[in-house]
Amino acid sequence: MPIKHIKKQVDNAWTWTKRIFVALCIWGVVFSLATVAHLRVAYEYDGALVDSAASFRQAEAAAPQAFAPSFWAAVNQSYYLDRPKIIPYATAWILKLFGFGVDVYALRPSTDGEALREDWRHLVSPRDFVFLSGPVELTRALENGHYLLFFGSSDGAIEAAKDAHVFPLRVLRKPQDGGRASDYNPGMFREMRIPYSQY
Repeated sequence: MPIKHIKKQVDNAWTWTKRIFVALCIWGVVFSLATVAHLRVAYEYDGALVDSAASFRQAEAAAPQAFAPSFWAAVNQSYYLDRPKIIPYATAWILKLFGFGVDVYALRPSTDGEALREDWRHLVSPRDFVFLSGPVELTRALENGHYLLFFGSSDGAIEAAKDAHVFPLRVLRKPQDGGRASDYNPGMFREMRIPYSQY
């Protein structure tokens, strides 16, 4: 009886060893391909990687004039209120571990945004956290890299990815997230939507 029990334990251990070995082989192949080919993925910051509605609300209360330099400075300095979205944030780390380069694009002015860049240094280097003026610049940026996937929330960002021939994935928003309703129409471009990505 003890011999059968030991044999069963050895068989189980060997089965798990083989599974781990196969998993490591798959990881090694994907990591090597992604690294050698310089493959990258990109995320829209507002609404996709994070829920930044609280930062915008605080800036609206603090800045006397909406969308003036002082407003964008207040938004960028309120990054501690931004909440990473669980699925997009976890996906970014998984893709990074598999060798993909990760870039983050914030479609807003860079006024006083250095601290925000630095806050994301563990996921992306400061040079890979880029402020852009809008979708047109985003299209150009995506066209100039080896991007496979783009995670976006706004219509403008999704359209920019399609124009750059990068596969777009729509990150959903909560109803109370704010932002322009006219710039958030999931499925408008027949893009794939990520379930439960609003949390």
